[in-house]
Amino acid sequence: MFNKELYHYARKYGALFVGVLIFGFVAGGLVILQAWGISWVINAVFLKGRGLVDVQAWLYALLAIILGRGAAVLLSNFFSRQLAILIKSDLRQQIFDKVIQARFIKLQHESSGEIANTITEGVEALDAYFSQYLPQLFFSASIPLAILV
Repeated sequence: MFNKELYHYARKYGALFVGVLIFGFVAGGLVILQAWGISWVINAVFLKGRGLVDVQAWLYALLAIILGRGAAVLLSNFFSRQLAILIKSDLRQQIFDKVIQARFIKLQHESSGEIANTITEGVEALDAYFSQYLPQLFFSASIPLAILV
């Protein structure tokens, strides 16, 4: 489920969010290129009867594509984790400030342990949203379009 308020937190850290998207799109493009290269090699070997020498350059290109894809996925995951860490830190600070403001008004009968546990669990639950779900949402919407191109 897409949450506009949480999306605005991701946009607040624009450079990291753009890094997640760029490296994710690069990884998606390399998946498409890898599939095309594998199909070309299989076609050349099995249907056209070419030998290893004829497809050797393509195999090296496939190796480079696979390594590039791995690097792009690694960088995308790195940026998404950093984004999630910064957003969670920002949210914790905002929640802490609100709890301090409301401490003397509304929270006199609440246990401080319960409040701390609820805040910690709630903010930690956002980790998967920012590091996995939100990037996948953009990739699942755009990479199929890249296949058509």
